[in-house]
Amino acid sequence: MQRAASIALVSIAIALDVSACGRGSTSGSSAASSAEAALSAPVASAAAAGSPATDCSYISPAQLGSIEGATYAAPTSFHSICTWIGSDGNPLSITLTRNATDADWRNVLDTVQGDQREDLTPISGLGDRAQGAGLEIAVQRGSMIVDIRNGDSPGFGKWPKSAAIANAVFANLH
Repeated sequence: MQRAASIALVSIAIALDVSACGRGSTSGSSAASSAEAALSAPVASAAAAGSPATDCSYISPAQLGSIEGATYAAPTSFHSICTWIGSDGNPLSITLTRNATDADWRNVLDTVQGDQREDLTPISGLGDRAQGAGLEIAVQRGSMIVDIRNGDSPGFGKWPKSAAIANAVFANLH
């Protein structure tokens, strides 16, 4: 029930964001060119220091697609949560926090546990520290935290696609 409500809110936020931008349709060749450019162009810095990223440029739809095996539309940002909708209709969301403190890490873990209503599982070999629950993981590397939701369906304690997404985000920001 809570997941359905969350998806509904994300869908509403996306609809509002897209309608506010006044985006038109894209032709197939233009979309293909954009995907190729996204793969070859360097990814821009995500956000000003000390704040969550809001421009979603830290990973491209093409990069997500190559990891997830789906096609992704351009992302939307709502309350510092970047969301991409896959060709399968499922949303994938990422929150990036820069200059994170130990208190930020604890807050992210509390959010993950609250979102998923499951105990956290430590994930070894990913970032400086990483934990996951259900369909969500949080990874900290240096002073950056990446929180990924719905990267793996279902998660059940194994998050290979989410781990690959986290590694791609960190690589793009360095």
